[in-house]
Amino acid sequence: ETPLGISLHGKVQKTNYTCKGERVYQVTEKVSQVGLKKGDLLYLDSHHMDHIEVFDKRGKAAFVLNFDGTENKVKSDGAK
Repeated sequence: ETPLGISLHGKVQKTNYTCKGERVYQVTEKVSQVGLKKGDLLYLDSHHMDHIEVFDKRGKAAFVLNFDGTENKVKSDGAK
């Protein structure tokens, strides 16, 4: 129901992986409005429950997205 959730609808699939207890999803189709590429991995941050952590297909931290679809620069810099 969030702008980010709407843009991700039908463009991610559940994987068999978890990170920090949360299910990891893989992007199956480019989502250009939020900077996601096919193959990117993402999961809901289970500690704060207020953002999505994004990794490239090799598992390297890429950036952090707020639920409105904007990049959280502070948390992105910390994740890298």
